[in-house]
Amino acid sequence: MKLYLLLFFYLIGNVCFAQTSVDSASYNPLKEVIVTGVSKPIQAQNALSTVKIINRKLIDAQGANTLNDILRNQLNMQVQNDGLLGSSLSMQGFSSDKVKILLDGIAVNGRENGSIDLSQIDLQNVLRIEIVQGPMSVVYGTDAVGGIINIITKKSKHEQIGITTQYETIGKYNLHLNYGQSKQHFNWSISAGRNFFSGSNYIDTGSVKRQMLFKPKEQYVASIFVQQKLKNSTLQLSSDILKETLYNKGPLAAWNAFRVYAIDEKYYTTRVNNRLQWQGTWKQLYNWNWQLGMAYYQRIRNRYTLDFTDLSEQLTSGSGDQDTSRFIDYTSRGMFSGMYHTLNYTLGVDLNAQFGNSLKLANRTSNVQDYAVFAQGSKVFYQDKLKLQAGLRATYNTQYAVPLIPEINLLYNPCKTIQIRTSYSKGFRAPSLKERYLSFVDQNHFIIGNEQLRPENSTHLQFSISHVAFQKNSTLLHVLFTQYYNHVLNAINLALSNPGVSISQYSYYNLKELKNTISSLEIDMRYKNCSAKLGVNMEYNFQSVSSLSSFTAFEQTLSLGYQLPKPAIQFNCFVKHTGSRPYMQLGAVDGTLSYSGYQPNFTFVDISTEHSFALSKQAAAKHLKLSAGVKNLLNVQSLFIPGVVAVGPHNGTSSLNFLGRSLFITLQYQL
Repeated sequence: MKLYLLLFFYLIGNVCFAQTSVDSASYNPLKEVIVTGVSKPIQAQNALSTVKIINRKLIDAQGANTLNDILRNQLNMQVQNDGLLGSSLSMQGFSSDKVKILLDGIAVNGRENGSIDLSQIDLQNVLRIEIVQGPMSVVYGTDAVGGIINIITKKSKHEQIGITTQYETIGKYNLHLNYGQSKQHFNWSISAGRNFFSGSNYIDTGSVKRQMLFKPKEQYVASIFVQQKLKNSTLQLSSDILKETLYNKGPLAAWNAFRVYAIDEKYYTTRVNNRLQWQGTWKQLYNWNWQLGMAYYQRIRNRYTLDFTDLSEQLTSGSGDQDTSRFIDYTSRGMFSGMYHTLNYTLGVDLNAQFGNSLKLANRTSNVQDYAVFAQGSKVFYQDKLKLQAGLRATYNTQYAVPLIPEINLLYNPCKTIQIRTSYSKGFRAPSLKERYLSFVDQNHFIIGNEQLRPENSTHLQFSISHVAFQKNSTLLHVLFTQYYNHVLNAINLALSNPGVSISQYSYYNLKELKNTISSLEIDMRYKNCSAKLGVNMEYNFQSVSSLSSFTAFEQTLSLGYQLPKPAIQFNCFVKHTGSRPYMQLGAVDGTLSYSGYQPNFTFVDISTEHSFALSKQAAAKHLKLSAGVKNLLNVQSLFIPGVVAVGPHNGTSSLNFLGRSLFITLQYQL
């Protein structure tokens, strides 16, 4: 072992010596500013955790409108679709209930079956997305054991008017407007838009087709941002609103030869995210960041009979046919940082309260509160080459006893071109209100909560090495290798609770143990007008508690870009290949997994082109941008999983489903 360590540091030393002549003024992908998990914005290269940044340019290049559009092409992420519940995410081998989605640092609520519907998070008002694949439980608490996705919204710094419209042949029509002003120390902006989807993939077998796998829906979104700069601080107020109507059309039936009817459903969703942030400095030595947030989620379900004789609608009276689910989250987080001698420290307080009301909850109303304090301390050694940070979180939960959550992070810079990060952390996740109290029984669902659930406890290790192998002017070769290890006890999963019975009943149970390790390699290359980024990911699962002892799954991503000088046209290509992996089900109440067949491999290919130009020869700035491309070029739609009767209690299908090939065109005007 000593020989390997000596060889490792010898090679690093030689690499560092060889790269001392790197042009420091050239492009550095790590110099983007991040705000995730810190009291004030810092550069990514100074962060203790590896942060992946998806900027506005990449969002536009992929023609992405919602969060699921942009995340499905990311390495180590899988997006799944449900006709009624929308798009959900798994990251780093963790399901979406273990990944916390934030909007400007404030959690987004409204998890249907444990998942945030990614298609309800609009990206038109988004500046960038910061992703941390790894536990962030010390700062963000429960639900962050698998990582966080922090969506940073735009803040207007000057007067601007913008119009964005997009059309997709799959049946999408989107229009967004924005306006902003800035006057000395005060600026504000407002935006509004409409997203329309006509539905896709008919599943009817008869001559009259009404039922669709991907349901028609209409969204209205709006946001407002106000910022006031004070003497030594900045006060920000922002709000994002979404109203969605989803239509679920049923098959035709007949009362008699002259009267035809159908049983249809409408789902009305309202999301409101309000955020107040106050940050500043005191005596130029101390920094503070205080956030106050309110997240409101409501979903109304109406089931009705549509009479085609006179097109009248009559609400049905069956059990579970009508329901209003309402969840409100209140969040207050404050961080104060400073320096004591040579020790940098951050002290924080985190207060969270969730209130739920729904017919689908066994006791109709439920609530849970979470109160926490946390502290982080960091110190640099060896001429600022080594940075060590330790953190601790203490939490009081009204439902469960929460242990102390520690973390240790290390950042080592042996030279300008190499960064080594390693971390150790613990995680904790308490069962949600739905996991404990859900009582959802109708024609398509039979899910019962489990009040006896135990909380999840986890241990995480992470190691990464970043190396800028070559960098000068517009030429770059950057390599990033990351190794994760996760060990989760009592992982909560939805399981079949009555095997062998014709009507399947599901409930939530604790999986005894889950262990996996993930190795990922990303290579970023740039030369003149060309760019390429290659990603390779291998996930190895130690499924010792299942019928399948272990398995390995692979994933590859490739993005290519070329800038044509004259005229200035950008060409892009995005490829993601997801290898086959076994489909594991928690099919018994003893906390063990069962192997149910293999999910087949599939490949997504997206291509796009964009061009910015002025409206006249006299105009100096290029205010108009035209983008066009093809999403899902290979037309991957349904992937059958052999041996699986049903993927879950909601969709009743043995396949993975995606939207088919679609051509899109986007027109943006910004003044």
